[in-house]
Amino acid sequence: MEYIRSQIEKNEELIRKRCETWSKVRLDELQDKIEADQDRLTELENIQTGSSKTHKQRLQQMSKRQARQLLAVNRVGKRKLGDQGRKSLIDSDTEEKIAKAIEDKATYHGRRHNTTMYTNRRVKVADLPGIANHFLALAGKPLITSKTTVWNRSEPRRKNSIQAKLHLGKGLFCMKKPPKTEHCENESTHHQRAHVNNVKMLFFSRRNESNRKYCFCRSVDDKAYIRPGTGEGMNHARNQRILQPTAEERS
Repeated sequence: MEYIRSQIEKNEELIRKRCETWSKVRLDELQDKIEADQDRLTELENIQTGSSKTHKQRLQQMSKRQARQLLAVNRVGKRKLGDQGRKSLIDSDTEEKIAKAIEDKATYHGRRHNTTMYTNRRVKVADLPGIANHFLALAGKPLITSKTTVWNRSEPRRKNSIQAKLHLGKGLFCMKKPPKTEHCENESTHHQRAHVNNVKMLFFSRRNESNRKYCFCRSVDDKAYIRPGTGEGMNHARNQRILQPTAEERS
């Protein structure tokens, strides 16, 4: 009520000062605003005094609403807020380091001046505890065993879901689908690299010294061949979600 009275006085003073310079339309609009404020002030005075049954009911409703707000703010009948509960195992610093590790591992890289985009080994949810424990061990903090503890630091898929209420932190990483333009350019090369390494260990190890002179190894471009039977990363790559940073400039 005091605020409405101050607004009425302010507008009346403005009309007295600008009555000769402002147009009649603008002055009429200001006068209508003053009348609306006066009607609102009269209504509040009737509610405060309880001049009618309706005004008494509205006063009771306003009092109950104000009482509920005061009870909620002052936490009447509730426990005091303090250091109760389990402390968070992952802080914001560790969370940023995890996001940086995911960024370094899940981003694309070019090889041998080729326009095709080749992917590193994709970071999975099962790898998150190992990544987090690495940084926690360096900081001398207790290690974690649950992958959900780290996954709850990610950005939820749907913010209005029940699961989203369990997510904490800044949400620096999430699950994303590769763009449709990269559907035919998503080639995995780590299978052939491991296959070549296994062949070298078989043919040129100490166990095979007697037959080593019959073995010949020729360097072949490993990006051009995939070991027979390999299907991972080759079919429906666009439908596979990749764990990567949330920010577009870092993904």
